[in-house]
Amino acid sequence: MENASKALILTGAVLIAIILISLGVFVISSQKGTIDASVDTGDVTEKSIRNSQFQKYSGKQKGSALKALYSEIAIYNAKNPSNSINFTVDSTKNYNKSTSGKEPISTTNYNLIGNLEYTIEVSDSNSDGYVDTIKIIGYN
Repeated sequence: MENASKALILTGAVLIAIILISLGVFVISSQKGTIDASVDTGDVTEKSIRNSQFQKYSGKQKGSALKALYSEIAIYNAKNPSNSINFTVDSTKNYNKSTSGKEPISTTNYNLIGNLEYTIEVSDSNSDGYVDTIKIIGYN
């Protein structure tokens, strides 16, 4: 009778241990979702911070603001060569209405007229969530 009593106590202890281990696994697995959500939030925050640096130039900008944009692109590309910003100019337009003697604006020669408004398009061409293309598409 003593052995049966000890066997029942031992069996009860094993069942309690199994329940505790199962509860621990459940708690850890439920926290995994919270950790993944935190990591995703960090990625979104990083993208929005980086993108806001360039998206503020989207739309109509004065030539003087574009000179600041070029500086930001150059600094960013120097620090991040593997994830650089591609700057392009719509070559079908003559961006120098009255810049007598100056070459047309290009990605290497930024002859901007400070008081003209240029239309800027800021985009994510590869859909990774990061701005990677900035293009001058027109002027007024």
